[in-house]
Amino acid sequence: MEINYSTLEADVAAWVKAHIAATRDICGPDEAYAVAVTLEAEPWTALQWYVEDMRASRP
Repeated sequence: MEINYSTLEADVAAWVKAHIAATRDICGPDEAYAVAVTLEAEPWTALQWYVEDMRASRP
């Protein structure tokens, strides 16, 4: 996995937006709201989840 540090903040922000939308579609608006609150309050958690998701999607 190669990390482009110059775009990392934008990449994580885009991932958070997509993750919240996917959570809303799968689990409903209440769970999406809870995830949004967690990721907004804890940016290190957002980064951790992003990295874990990127690792899981690697071939």
